[in-house]
Amino acid sequence: MGIDKNTYRSVNSDNITYREERVPMDGCGCGHNHDQDELEVSFFSYLASMGYQAMIFLGAVPNPVTQEVSQNMRQAKFLIDTITMVREKTQGNLSLQEDQFINSTLNELRIKYVEVSNKGIIV
Repeated sequence: MGIDKNTYRSVNSDNITYREERVPMDGCGCGHNHDQDELEVSFFSYLASMGYQAMIFLGAVPNPVTQEVSQNMRQAKFLIDTITMVREKTQGNLSLQEDQFINSTLNELRIKYVEVSNKGIIV
């Protein structure tokens, strides 16, 4: 598969070049045919992505690629700690909605982490 000149775009701002590549997303395993144009980089999508990954590692949702449920508590803790760090580093710079979203995401993940840990099914 060759690279079409319309498959990416570069933006140069303050001597930093950002490159957005169009990558086929229909094989992610979730059953949805993703259109690259619907993907948006935002604080919400970044947090939701990390939260979803943490839920996969907690065994709360199946892996979208393998459809298997498994646990990796070390990786789940890493992601929860990463979201906590993001909250600490962005404190005072978030909108009310962003603040509520990050706090509710952390609360949900921490509760799930404790539930899974108490079950003793840790891999």
